[in-house]
Amino acid sequence: MKNWLSRLDRNLFSILKTIARKADEQGIPVFVVGGFVRDLILNRPNLDLDIVAETDAVAFAQRLAKDQDASLIVFKQFGTATMIFPQGLRVDLATARKERYAQSGALPLVEPGSIHEDLFRRDFTINALALRINKDRLGELVDDFKGLDDLKQKKIRILHDQSFQDDPTRILRAVRFEQRFNFQIERHSFKLLKSALDQGLVRHVKPERYFEEFKKILSEESPAKSIQRLYPLGGLDFLGIVLKDMSGTLRLMKKLEGIQTDFSQISAPQRTIHPHTRQGVGVQYWLVYFMALVAGAPFLKLKKILKKFNFKRSDQDKILSCRELPRVLQVLKRKALRPSQVFAALKPLNYETILFLKAKASESIVADRIDRFLKEYDFVKLTIDGDVLKTLGIPPGKGLGEILKTLLYAKVDGLIKTREDELKKAEQLIQHNRGTLS
Repeated sequence: MKNWLSRLDRNLFSILKTIARKADEQGIPVFVVGGFVRDLILNRPNLDLDIVAETDAVAFAQRLAKDQDASLIVFKQFGTATMIFPQGLRVDLATARKERYAQSGALPLVEPGSIHEDLFRRDFTINALALRINKDRLGELVDDFKGLDDLKQKKIRILHDQSFQDDPTRILRAVRFEQRFNFQIERHSFKLLKSALDQGLVRHVKPERYFEEFKKILSEESPAKSIQRLYPLGGLDFLGIVLKDMSGTLRLMKKLEGIQTDFSQISAPQRTIHPHTRQGVGVQYWLVYFMALVAGAPFLKLKKILKKFNFKRSDQDKILSCRELPRVLQVLKRKALRPSQVFAALKPLNYETILFLKAKASESIVADRIDRFLKEYDFVKLTIDGDVLKTLGIPPGKGLGEILKTLLYAKVDGLIKTREDELKKAEQLIQHNRGTLS
């Protein structure tokens, strides 16, 4: 028997042994399950560690957390808990459970069960795998539904014929895993998937819940592949828009994939924070791909879509900001532009809109100017601020802000470089505008 756990790094394996040791003391069967096991077998990185215990997982986690000085978040109603070990590793623990669906698209009704029943409730055979971690059976593979065979044969297979009816979000998940792993949805499963779409079972799921699953597709490394797969199946009809030029949309999305790769490689510890882009929060790339999907939608229709899927206000603002793009494009197309003019055109936009603008740009000069902004101008900052200007005799108000903006534009244009340059230029501006500043 192959011991897949031997592939784990030392720290992760140590955490599993710690959990197993506590379980052994109490005679509790414990397993690492799901996507973590799948990716371990495929030799793909995955730090989403899910543990299932054939006991009350919350009580078990509470005892374990106390022993290990780990922080604990409990979700008692679901029989689950999240532990964060001192090393920073996050582990989710759940009670082995079985479930049933009162109706299509509803959240499942769950109750305690066995590991077999817990695996049976999962979406696909490749995710219905478990590795026992108890010392006497360490690394023993639980594969009641031939998931290992499907991994080897590169198949996405549901566990039972009611799967897509029980949870129509599995339609999106099937395509997402198929395209991520370059697998194939097994023939019978595909027939049932298409039938679920044809029957309109997606309507049974709350729109915001279904869209959360769709966001995961747009967050994949190559969203265009899944979109291309879903479109002819009617898998995008839930959006409620007519996608007239799908080939053009796919080209745009594939172009965005390259732009995303380039932008994510730019080290930006001092990057300016744009409006609607919160400090400490990275670019939401799924949102950029969504912009590509809805680019041709009429304004009122787009507003209706955003309301239907309960978009956050900040995300709505980002999407609707695309209405400004024709104006910005006209500016960036001009033959002679100073860096500060490029800066002024792009600075008010959020990063998602800027990246989408770059993908939409057909002229190389526009793309080049956006690149220069992202790689150079966006990093430019003044060393002096309003408090320094006040010591030079400038009263608070609009005039102070205008001087700071003029200084920043001059620095972007390379006309000033050092702190001394900034102070000297500030004094010149003060002298020139003394009558209007008082």
